[in-house]
Amino acid sequence: MSTEKVQVKICGLTSAADAVACSSRGADFLGLVFADSPRRVTVAQARKIRAAVPRAKLVGVFVDMAIEEVAEIVQTCRLDIVQLHGREDGRYRTGLGRLCPRPVIKALRLQELALGDEPGMPSGVDTLLLDLDKSGNADAEAERLALWDAAAEQCRAGRRVFLAGGLTPQNVADAVRRTRPAGVDVSSGVERSPGNKDPEAVNRFIEEVHRASA
Repeated sequence: MSTEKVQVKICGLTSAADAVACSSRGADFLGLVFADSPRRVTVAQARKIRAAVPRAKLVGVFVDMAIEEVAEIVQTCRLDIVQLHGREDGRYRTGLGRLCPRPVIKALRLQELALGDEPGMPSGVDTLLLDLDKSGNADAEAERLALWDAAAEQCRAGRRVFLAGGLTPQNVADAVRRTRPAGVDVSSGVERSPGNKDPEAVNRFIEEVHRASA
C-alpha cells in the first residue's frame, strides 16, 4: 500500500487551453486519446497541446493500434507514456518497447481481474489502470465498490495501480482512502461535455485527492 501522495491523471483532453488549465492546477499526467472516442485527438491537436505544456507528462491512449503507428505518434507528439486499452499482449508490448521505449500503463477491467487474465503485473507493464466493465450493470454503485476493493487488493500486493471508472470530485476522496492507489484517472467526471473540461471540477477533484492522500 502506497504512503506517497496519490497522483492525478486527467484524461481525454482535446485542447491546449484545457491542458494548460489542468497542468496549472496540479495534474500530474495529461491523457490524450488516439482511439475511437468523442475525445479523440489528431496528431495536429496533440502537437499543439505538447507545445502549450512542454513540461507536462503526456500519456497517449491507444486501443489495438499497429505498433508502428503507435511509435510514430509517440515520437511525433513527444509523448511520455503509452496507455494500452485493448488486447495488446506481452509480445505486442515487447515490440513496442523496442521501437519506442516508454513506460506503459495497461488498462484492465474488473471482469478481467476476476477471470484472472494476466495475473499480477503483466510483462512490459509499469502501471495497471483498473476500470469498470462496460457491461451496462444496473447496480453501478455496487460495481464501483467491487472495483475499489479489487484495486485495494492489487495495491496491497505491491503493484502500481491507477484507479479509474466513474470517479468524480464527489467520490474520489472515498476511493483514495479505500484503495490507496498510486494514482487516479478521471475524464468524464470533470467535464462540461466530452473533451471539454470544467476547470472548477478539475480543481476540486485534485484538491480532494490531495486531501485524502495527505
